[in-house]
Amino acid sequence: MQFTLQALSVFAASLLFSAVSAAPQCQPGNAWPDVHDCHNFFECAAGGIPVLKTCGPGTAYCPVTGVCDYEFKIPSCHPRGAIPKGPEHPNIPEGWGLPYGHGHPGAVGH
Repeated sequence: MQFTLQALSVFAASLLFSAVSAAPQCQPGNAWPDVHDCHNFFECAAGGIPVLKTCGPGTAYCPVTGVCDYEFKIPSCHPRGAIPKGPEHPNIPEGWGLPYGHGHPGAVGH
């Protein structure tokens, strides 16, 4: 009986450890765009936990500067306005700046 209880405790602990270690991890202080909505971005909080944040009204996240700026200045918020990935913008993650209208798939521009 005691062996069964110990075995169940070890099994439960291993499941808990697996669930915790499977959580997304990031470097605290880092920020990156939400590839599906140019108004949102993720910021890495203490403990390596990504937190979704939203820019204020009329603004969108700029992956080049790392701050929210006027939406009209962020080409990736508009159809066909993708920011080219290249030497000028090396930190833009793969897939960012796809031709989403206003950052939403299928939406049409302003």
